[in-house]
Amino acid sequence: MADHRVPGWLIALHGRAPEPRVALGAGNSSQVADMVRSREADLGFVEGPHAPRGLRSRAVDDDELVVVVAPGRPWARRRCRCRCRCGCRPPPP
Repeated sequence: MADHRVPGWLIALHGRAPEPRVALGAGNSSQVADMVRSREADLGFVEGPHAPRGLRSRAVDDDELVVVVAPGRPWARRRCRCRCRCGCRPPPP
């Protein structure tokens, strides 16, 4: 998520406050949490429903997950019958 969102956020920040210096690093959610805990990073972006143990969090964006299939597959012909809006229920075996 962060690799797609952060560049736009940094451009917007620079437009409002050009003086902050930013250094970026990358890692999976566990690695990022470890970097924040050890103070190697001031903040981090992680994915998941809960903050990593020992850290505070605030949701800043939502990911949208979309299922794609080839036109001839059974899911392509099926309308969503589940309670969500994604059309994710697979056909019976």
